[in-house]
Amino acid sequence: MKRAGIFVFLLTTVIALLFYPDTYRTAQRVLQNTHAAIRLNNYLGEEEPLAPVDEDKTQIAFMFDDGWASVYSNAYPLFQKYGTKGSVAIIPSLTAESEYIDYSHLSELYRQGWDILNHSYSHKEDMHDQPEQLLIEFNRAREWMERNYLVKCADMAVIPYGECNPYLIKLLAENDYRNIRTSSNIITIRNKKTTYYPIRAISPSDKSSLDLIYEELLVAYDDKTDVLIILHKIEPVADEFLMIFFPESLDLLLQYIDNNKDKFQVVPYSSLFV
Repeated sequence: MKRAGIFVFLLTTVIALLFYPDTYRTAQRVLQNTHAAIRLNNYLGEEEPLAPVDEDKTQIAFMFDDGWASVYSNAYPLFQKYGTKGSVAIIPSLTAESEYIDYSHLSELYRQGWDILNHSYSHKEDMHDQPEQLLIEFNRAREWMERNYLVKCADMAVIPYGECNPYLIKLLAENDYRNIRTSSNIITIRNKKTTYYPIRAISPSDKSSLDLIYEELLVAYDDKTDVLIILHKIEPVADEFLMIFFPESLDLLLQYIDNNKDKFQVVPYSSLFV
């Protein structure tokens, strides 16, 4: 009787997997996410400690906007190759979509010392003139990140599409956000007062010349200004939206920085404010 019951269970499982593969994938994702959450809940920051910031060097922070899956698959191995850390601005509502980094992989990046930042909950369009609604989006994302143990940079806001309404800055300051990143600036907040953080922002794409990027880095070094490199997808094929940076280009850029480690240091975004 027991054997018959086991046979029926196995047969039912096989049929479910054959005819309802999405159910299997959903169950697998739930198990992976649960395991990731348990590991993060017990995480004390000891797995991959960060190197101390060397103030004699120009600090370079790599920021990957939107949290595309190719950042984990193509960029993360390159950062491991050179012993460095990046930062990802995530959209929590998209973490279950195949094109984006899922929660279990985000948790791995977090445990390896990467910064995970708040890019609003759903990255809605046309909200530049709706600061109150955009604040709700940031707060909802912050709550999701805190609930899922991605707490370190949940209060660091990355503005969707890079444009920031001045009233939104006031609202974020009142709601205890630590800083705000636009397409070209960083605004730091302390005691509800805002100041601009001096930064040189570079946004490379597949059309960018690496030699020109190297020149910009050297100018930043001479000017004693930190650098923010803003990227999106790391893929081998270009697109029409200039959101692609080639993996081989990223490899060469990281190699150049590593070869000039007497001048430059790659750090997670939050280390800029230490």
